Amino acid sequence: MRGILSDIRPLNRGIRFYRLMSVFSALSILAFGLLFSFLDDSKEIWWDRLLVFNYSVFCFLISFTNISKPLLFRLMMVMFYLFTAQVIFITGYNNFGFYYIMGLLLTLQAVSISFRNTTQAVYYLLYFNFGVVVAIFAVDEQFYSQGIYALSAIMLSSFFLFLIIRIKTNFQRNVKMQKDLLLSVVEKTEDAIFLTDFEGIIQDASKTAAELFGYELEALCDLDITDFRNEKLTPEQDFKGVSTLLKDRFWNDEVEMRKKDGSIFPTFLSISWIHRENEELLVYRVRDITGEKERTKELVKAKEDAEKAVKAKSDFLATMSHEIRTPMNGVIGMADLLNDTALTHDQQVFVDTIRMSGQNLLVIINDILDFSKIESGKMVMQNAPINLKKMMGEVFSLMEIGARSKGLAMFFDCDEKITDEVLGDEVRIKQVLINLLGNAIKFTDKGNIILSATLTGKTRNEYRLIFAVTDTGIGIEEDKISDLFESFTQVDSSATRKFGGTGLGLSISKRLIEAMNGQINVRSAPNRGSTFSFELVLERVVDDGVKIDVSKALDISSEMLSEISMLKICVAEDNVINQHVIRLLLANFNIRPTIVSNGMELVELIKEEYFDVVLMDLQMPQLDGIAAAEEITKLGLASNKIPKIVAVSANVMEEERIRCEQAGMVGFLNKPIELDGLQETLVMLQNLIGSKEM
Repeated sequence: MRGILSDIRPLNRGIRFYRLMSVFSALSILAFGLLFSFLDDSKEIWWDRLLVFNYSVFCFLISFTNISKPLLFRLMMVMFYLFTAQVIFITGYNNFGFYYIMGLLLTLQAVSISFRNTTQAVYYLLYFNFGVVVAIFAVDEQFYSQGIYALSAIMLSSFFLFLIIRIKTNFQRNVKMQKDLLLSVVEKTEDAIFLTDFEGIIQDASKTAAELFGYELEALCDLDITDFRNEKLTPEQDFKGVSTLLKDRFWNDEVEMRKKDGSIFPTFLSISWIHRENEELLVYRVRDITGEKERTKELVKAKEDAEKAVKAKSDFLATMSHEIRTPMNGVIGMADLLNDTALTHDQQVFVDTIRMSGQNLLVIINDILDFSKIESGKMVMQNAPINLKKMMGEVFSLMEIGARSKGLAMFFDCDEKITDEVLGDEVRIKQVLINLLGNAIKFTDKGNIILSATLTGKTRNEYRLIFAVTDTGIGIEEDKISDLFESFTQVDSSATRKFGGTGLGLSISKRLIEAMNGQINVRSAPNRGSTFSFELVLERVVDDGVKIDVSKALDISSEMLSEISMLKICVAEDNVINQHVIRLLLANFNIRPTIVSNGMELVELIKEEYFDVVLMDLQMPQLDGIAAAEEITKLGLASNKIPKIVAVSANVMEEERIRCEQAGMVGFLNKPIELDGLQETLVMLQNLIGSKEM
């Protein structure tokens, strides 16, 4: 940049400089000639003045020719030497008069300082001193002393001038190196750079700027950079920008700009305020961000596509869950009801097989849904008090039946030092233990299985616990252990055919333990069994005299059963089999529900008849469950006439539960509906209705 980066057009500026200096020299020569003509002791020779005047005119005229820069400089050097010879001659001719000696010194200083390097200056200084020596010998002897004084002054001046020139050239060399370096950086940068005054008039620009905006470099000077903006600044925007610039000496923003051909493109514009000598200037840096904008659009589109894919996956899982769980509700519900009737031995075996197969299928469905939740980061861990000994006892009792049916001995060991309850997610810890025990039972044909919990560390607020499941089963080869926790993977492909399973259980268990800030480990050897263990650090619930037993089973009294039986319930369910199942389940509580097949029928019925409770299937024709719940709230019924709505769905995704709550529902029942879960929901509803009436 001009005066800051480098001279982008040095030849033109050098020529303008020499033109100016030539005119100045011609005028100076005339003035000096006139001055010397008034001196009494002057022996001024007018042809000398005339000759120097012609030199100046010649220099001025050649600057208009197409002469090369090196030749121009050489001609100037010749002029300098000729001019110096004339000054020395006229000084000697005037016997080294005082005024002529002063002119000689001025010539020495003015010409020597103008040289660009030390070598040229040394040659000139030697030439000057030699010329003065010659002039001394050419004068009369009576003026030798004056010549010697003049030579002494010139030699001393030459020495100091040499030092000054050397310092100057070194400084200029360093400045040039810095300018060249800075210019190289500027020219190599992708940003366009402009130098303007405070009015926005371009003083200089980089080549990149000219190329970016489609101008010739020369044509950019004296243009108004604000004309490059696509939209003019409002007075308010202009004031705000100037205020920011004055305060911070820096401003930047995204701005649309216009090229010479009229095309518009987005840029990132930054403006810096700098001070150069007595000028206040602005440096504009303009970067074309068209490519960045396009990449951003592509990223946004990719993000949107990914979100759509995730939503499609969630919708698919929700639909799959509903479609599979809905018939499973009928299968397991009917099997449970059939199990309560008088059966022959063979019939009992058949019913047990149906129930076990249905439960196994539900385990697979739950594994897939849990895996999906973990993959999407939507698995939320609960934090509630847990009685570890009671929890592990429940897991042991649940799994012992399966172990005993294979003739396996099963043992349970809970460290006696575990005296306090802990805070954690009981459901997920149970899920991991059941998974590990299920695998141990599946892959063990003889021997025993041990479930244990060991206290390995204890502080005032925390327990460090290791849960372990040890078996005497087929074991695992060491090189196969790393594959255990991969999704949809089993260490032996034949294991799927022989033992069944999705290959998701251990992967889910590992991720659940990691979500609780724990770590799962395996020790195993072929035909010698395996030990799966995981370590958790859980917060202690210090005993303060009040025991919270969150695992206590629901105990319903005859009085509560009588109150529940008085509930007036409407069931909205489109599946005929599920209608029959829920009717039979509610019969256990002496409840005869009213059943409708879709949300539209339900809304019309609510207008005419009061119900305490609505068990609402979420996926129904004409009007789904959530839409029906929203319509009921819009009926304008009195608060004590609005039924308590409970969602009944096979979709166990958290987003669905949130939508149900937002629609005004007070509970959620999963399909297949279990008698215990229905009982708990009915008790909750009765308590809600009873407390409201009070």
